[in-house]
Amino acid sequence: VFSTAETCTGQKCPHYDDCFVFKMRKVASEADVVVVNHHLFFADLALRTSSAGDAGAAVLPRYDAVIFDEAHAVEEVATENFGVQLGSFRVGELGRDAARVLAGRAELSAARDLAARLGTVGRAFFEAASRCRPAAKGRPWGGERSAGESDRWPIPPGSLDPAEPEREALIEVLRALAAQISGSADEEVNLLERRCSTLAAELSLFGRRSAGALRSDIEYDEGEAPPQERTDVVLWGESRLGHLFLHASPLDVASILQDRLYDRIGPVVFTSATLAVDGSLDFFARRVGLADAEGPLFPLDVKVLPSPFDYRQNAALYVPRTMPDPLEDGFAEAVADELRALLTVTSGRAFVLFTSLRNMRKVHDLLAPELPWQVLLQGERPKAQLLRSFREKPSVLFASQSFWEGVDVPGEALSLVVIDKLPFASPQEPLVQARIERLRSQGEDPFDAFQVPQAALALKQGFGRLIRHAQDRGIVAVLDSRLSRRAYGKRLLQSLPPARLLRSVEEARAFFSAPHPTAAM
Repeated sequence: VFSTAETCTGQKCPHYDDCFVFKMRKVASEADVVVVNHHLFFADLALRTSSAGDAGAAVLPRYDAVIFDEAHAVEEVATENFGVQLGSFRVGELGRDAARVLAGRAELSAARDLAARLGTVGRAFFEAASRCRPAAKGRPWGGERSAGESDRWPIPPGSLDPAEPEREALIEVLRALAAQISGSADEEVNLLERRCSTLAAELSLFGRRSAGALRSDIEYDEGEAPPQERTDVVLWGESRLGHLFLHASPLDVASILQDRLYDRIGPVVFTSATLAVDGSLDFFARRVGLADAEGPLFPLDVKVLPSPFDYRQNAALYVPRTMPDPLEDGFAEAVADELRALLTVTSGRAFVLFTSLRNMRKVHDLLAPELPWQVLLQGERPKAQLLRSFREKPSVLFASQSFWEGVDVPGEALSLVVIDKLPFASPQEPLVQARIERLRSQGEDPFDAFQVPQAALALKQGFGRLIRHAQDRGIVAVLDSRLSRRAYGKRLLQSLPPARLLRSVEEARAFFSAPHPTAAM
C-alpha cells in the first residue's frame, strides 16, 4: 500500500470507498488511543502545522495528549521530518505524474511540454550538484561505508554555485508549469501545481542565498520578498545507493517543537530508559525545547525512576586495565585479543558492537576463522534473519550502530555485550558539526554540553541490550581506555546502570561462573 499527500486526491479519488488508507484513518478517528511510530507522528505534525495550513493532508486524527515512548529518539526524528530532502527521483516522479495527469488535455499542451522537460533539467541539476561535492576527508562513525549505507558531507555557502545555472533552470520550469496549470477545477491538476510550487520553494534553499523554507514553515507562494540568508538551517549532501540527495535540516528543533507541539495541545509525556545523564534530565529537556539554560520553559513534572532490574546482582561492567588508545595503531588487534578471552567466559552468546564499520570488519576477519561458535556479521543478511539465527544457537554477532538500540534478545542467548569505543557522535557529521559550532559561538563548551551527554545516552543504549528481563544476567565490556583514564569517563560511568565493575578477564570469569541467585529463586 502506497499513499502520499502529494498524489492523494482524497474523496475525489474513484477508489476512495475501497481505499485501505482512508479506512484506517476512519478507524483511528473513532479510537480513544492511537499508537503510531515517531516518524508517522512527526510527518503528520509537519503537514498539519505548516504555514500553508495544509491540515487537510494530515494523516492522524485530532489528539489532545501525546505520550512518546523511546523518547530519546525524538530530536533526531523531528529533525528529519521538519527538514527537506531533495533527490533526482523526486523530480522524475513529478514529471511522470504530470505526464499521466495532463495526457489528453488539449488545453494544457504547453504544460505537457514543460512536464516532459522536468526529468532532463532535474537530472542536469543533480549531476551538476554531484560535481560540487568536496573530496572526502573522512567518514562518519570513523569507518568506510558498506553497501546500502550513506555518506554525508556539509554544504558550505557557495559550494553549489557551479550548479546555479542548472538549479535556476529547474526552478524556472517548475514555476512555469505551476503557472500553466494554476486555477484548474481538477483536483489532480491542483495537486500537481502544489507539488511544483513546493519543490521550487525547497530548491531555493540551495541557491547562492538560502531563502527557501523547511517543512516547519513552508510557503507555497514565495511572493516578491527579497531572500534573506538563513542561519537556522544546515545544508548537507548524502550519497546513498549511488544517488545524490540534498538535505536542509533545522539546526535546532527546540523552537519548532515549542511552536508546533507544546503550544497547541495538552499534556506531552516523554518516557525512555535513556533520557537521564548522570541522573539529570536537563540535557534532554534543553534539546527538545522544554527548558533552556535558565530552567524550564513549561510546567514540568520530572521523574527519574529506579530500574526494576537488579543490576548489581545480575550485570557486570568490564573495563580492562590496559588497552591502547582507540586512535592508536593496533587498537583493532587489541580488541580481538580481549574478545578471544571474553568469549570463552560466556561461550559466545555475544553482541560485539562497533562505532566503526572498518573496525567491525577488521576484528571480524581476525577472529571469525578461529571461533567455535556461529559467527554473524551485519550486512551479510537482513537484520531480522541475523537475530533469528542468533537466538537459535550460541553465536557471536559483529554489528555497528543499527544494533545499538531497538534490539531485544532476552535470556541466555545474549550474555555478553562488547562495545569497542565510546560512541561519540562524529564531528564530521554535518548536523553534529553545525551544532558544535553553534554552541561554541554561544560561549559554551560543546564537548561538555553536547558531545559527552550524547555519548552517555548512546552508551546507555548499548548497555541496555544486555538485561531485558529480571532473570537475565551477563557482562557489558567497554574496551575504550578513555572510560577509566579521562575525566569525563566518571560522568559516563555515573550515567550507566549500577553494575559491578570488573577489571580483568579472571574477575569476569569468576562473576559469570558464580551461582545466579535470581535463577535459583
